[in-house]
Amino acid sequence: MTFTFIALTCLGLSLGPRTSVLAGNLLKPTIRAEPGSVVTSGMRVTIFCEGTKGVHEYYVYRDGSLYPWSTQRPLDGRNEAEFSIPYIEHYDAGQYHCNYWTSAGWSQYSDPLELVVTGFYVNPSLSALPSSVVTSGGNLTLQCASWQAYDRFILTKEGGQELSWTLNSQYIFTNGQHQALFTVGPMTPSHSGIFRCYGSYKSFPQMWSKPSDPLKIHVS
Repeated sequence: MTFTFIALTCLGLSLGPRTSVLAGNLLKPTIRAEPGSVVTSGMRVTIFCEGTKGVHEYYVYRDGSLYPWSTQRPLDGRNEAEFSIPYIEHYDAGQYHCNYWTSAGWSQYSDPLELVVTGFYVNPSLSALPSSVVTSGGNLTLQCASWQAYDRFILTKEGGQELSWTLNSQYIFTNGQHQALFTVGPMTPSHSGIFRCYGSYKSFPQMWSKPSDPLKIHVS
């Protein structure tokens, strides 16, 4: 690997993500995180980079860096490599992407993976206006609020069709809280499920607060 890097550098070519030496017929890799891309602080997280047959080594990069965050050889009998984070912390949150090296050259880069870590700040509250029971075809307003001066709030839904929304927060002078009002609709039975919301700051977009208490929404 060291020899390859030196040889390519002498030719005036870069192995950075912006000007890689590409082999045009190589499959674009995919990157994913398990158990998911939104995880709680302290969990074990595994990042997978999947490519094709004949890969010598996989590389994962963080936050636009020109240098690999980690490198791994393919798993036995599989066209992918795994990169483990045994105990995820706030400094692990960020944007990840990967590529791989074969005897034919370098692959292009995967689409980015936004790895969000939750559990760092005070949890906001979540309420349904006017009610958590709504008829099909109607709209529902969900209020996410906090005394903490979050820059934005993120609403997530579990069960059925998983969804998420993000809104900038607004300061309410009458009660001194910061809030966002999420309008969801027109509602269908697939919108039934558990909703939660989080707060975050623009300076650390992949670090979210503790989740609100779960709110169960039923569409009749």
